[in-house]
This record gives sequence, C-alpha cells and structure tokens, in this order.
Amino acid sequence: MTHTWVYDKESFFDFLGLMIVHAPEFPEEDFLEPHEQLNLESAFEELRKGLAIVTGLHTEIAIGAMNDLVAQAYSCFDRGDETQGTRLLQDLDECLHPTKHLVWCH
Repeated sequence: MTHTWVYDKESFFDFLGLMIVHAPEFPEEDFLEPHEQLNLESAFEELRKGLAIVTGLHTEIAIGAMNDLVAQAYSCFDRGDETQGTRLLQDLDECLHPTKHLVWCH
C-alpha cells in the first residue's frame, strides 16, 4: 500500500507547498515505510494525479499549460536546476490558487 498525499483540492495545495519548499530532496516521514517515502519521481507522479482534481473549472488550454509547467519543473529538477524548477512550481501555484487572477490560467 502506498501513501496518498493528494485526495482533494486542499490537500493538493498543501502538497504543492511541500514540493515548492522541499523538492527535489524531501524530508523523511517517520510514519511512512521506506518504499513510501517521497522522491522526485513519486512526488511528481502525485502532483500530476492531483492536478486532475483541481483543474475541473479551467479550459483545456489552461490545463495543457499547467501540465506543461509540471513537465518543465520535473525536467529542471531532474537536470539539477532547482531554482528554475521551484519557480515553475510557484507559477503553477499562482495559476491555480483561487485568489490569484492570471489571465492565461482561466
């Protein structure tokens, strides 16, 4: 059994915040088994699954742009560019956060 981090909109934003702060090196959680600990791949897999939960009110173009942000952020972290990867995750947060009003996200 694996731990599910994202199960609704609130947990998605919590998880996105965790990624912004900790990616690509996540803290070890004492309540998780070793195979359940977050790593870059499992964290982005969870982020992609969670994105499907929170994008229901967005257009297909905006959803595509958000998926592109996730893919670009993963690529940055994978090649060691933590600064740009974090910026892209912050862009995703701004795009999705209900109090933000970025035209290209609506």
